[in-house]
Amino acid sequence: MGLNSVFGHEKQKNLLLSFLQKERLPHAFLFAGQNGIGKKKVALEFIKHILCINGNGCGTCRACIKIERQTHPDLLLIGPQEKKADDEADSLENEGKSSLTARSYIPRSLIAGDKDGKIRGINQEVLAYPYEGTKRVILIDDAERMRKDASDALLKTLEEPPPYNIFFLITSSEREVPLTIRSRCFRVSFSPLQRKHIEKFFLEVLNADEKRARLLSQISYGSIGNGQFWMKES
Repeated sequence: MGLNSVFGHEKQKNLLLSFLQKERLPHAFLFAGQNGIGKKKVALEFIKHILCINGNGCGTCRACIKIERQTHPDLLLIGPQEKKADDEADSLENEGKSSLTARSYIPRSLIAGDKDGKIRGINQEVLAYPYEGTKRVILIDDAERMRKDASDALLKTLEEPPPYNIFFLITSSEREVPLTIRSRCFRVSFSPLQRKHIEKFFLEVLNADEKRARLLSQISYGSIGNGQFWMKES
């Protein structure tokens, strides 16, 4: 389980695991590459290794199961909202919530908090100690879409990060992430997947027949996300 469940990206997986072996994790990672090639999948599976009770991303312990369900209290997910506007800045306030961890996936706009202090921004949130382990992980999806106030708040946090926090910034448009933020992250570049890895995914995960899996791997342009789109359309 863990990174072993990820198709392809062997170089990136080995690099990440080497940090665990050396017990020297960077305080922030930037995962860059085109859409649909598994950057966030790699991040989440690597996070299992970081927070796993058994220390190996086993996939069966309480921590790994919570990460899979996106309910782990030490995992903060920031990014697009399903069924809601992406930058719904007052969404938590309307529900009487007061913390970024009030729901498992929150809008990027809340990184900066609000003017009245009713919603804690990232600068306040990172001061909270881990709930269940020794680390807290903050994953920001589509990091290039952060507003300026959110970018400024994040930059301030990355300049003086508490030692128990680890950031993962996921982007498919690296140049749109401010250079000041990029320079404070360890960059991991992701390339399009090989056809054999995409074909294997459709065979083993989605149970496609061999002919269809082969066709999807040929028209996916290195992206499992593209292949899943065409699978739905066909």
